[in-house]
Amino acid sequence: MKKQLEALWRDAPAGSGEVFQARMTTDPRLLHAIAPGTRLAAAVRLGMHGEIKLGSRWHGFQAEQVIVPSRGMIWAARASVFGLPVTGGDCVVDCAGLTQFKALGLVTLVSAAGRDVARSAAGRMLGETGVWLPSALVHGPMTVCGETIDQKFVAGDDGCYRGSSFLRWGNPDGGVYRYIDFGVVVEEEKTFSGYTIPVRIRAGWWIGTERFEREGDFFHATIDKVEYK
Repeated sequence: MKKQLEALWRDAPAGSGEVFQARMTTDPRLLHAIAPGTRLAAAVRLGMHGEIKLGSRWHGFQAEQVIVPSRGMIWAARASVFGLPVTGGDCVVDCAGLTQFKALGLVTLVSAAGRDVARSAAGRMLGETGVWLPSALVHGPMTVCGETIDQKFVAGDDGCYRGSSFLRWGNPDGGVYRYIDFGVVVEEEKTFSGYTIPVRIRAGWWIGTERFEREGDFFHATIDKVEYK
């Protein structure tokens, strides 16, 4: 997915040049996340590392992610599974969804596509846009491939962002696809180019319940690089 990620970033439109003013919104999340005078970005590129849980085991990964609200999202990762190099990722571009991982670049370990995968990836994109590209929400909520979310943000007493939750289409337990509570726990924030965003998170299904801690928590990430366009 690395080549597709590069193409998505290369072709992403530049921001309009509009800058954020506090009078544009009454949403405390956006007022916290975007400093007045910050150019409203149209896309974001992230570099990250962390751990992902596959089955009962955690595996370290390095990844890049591009979010372009007008087109889609690609998360391209490299990991080691049972000593083998694995590459792949998760994406939804122009409403086509794909989750795919290959060992040694040849042996397919996971490959899933179709309408349900696209809907789940669209939910992921919407949730992560609210986390890492808050400028996309200044003029109202987004819809991606027919999916919308009611994302609930949690702030601490200091006003810092502590997490969010929303209903995402998926089947993490292998059952039928349906809407399940999904979300992130934010452990650290930093400011980049006027945007204060989470840089250390835990994410997973059944957020806010014991089941999240027991089996839903599957993705831990630390953001290393951020570029807005």
